[in-house]
Amino acid sequence: MEKSDVFKELENILGTEAANRFVDYYCGSSIYIPRNIIVERKHRKIRKEFGDGASYRELALRYGYSERHIRTIIHEMG
Repeated sequence: MEKSDVFKELENILGTEAANRFVDYYCGSSIYIPRNIIVERKHRKIRKEFGDGASYRELALRYGYSERHIRTIIHEMG
């Protein structure tokens, strides 16, 4: 039996064992992954870099945000 293209993609991303577990668990389901997961991950990285000594300006230039937006991200709860 030939593997589907979707399974091949999952296998490339997750590895064979994890892809098999994923398919076993979610088979027949519709899965929605909200985009804000990516935003939250980026915001955590910005807060960590600030904690490690990066300035508002450095972070603004690195991430393409204004310094004001960087300050908002750093000081928001999360």
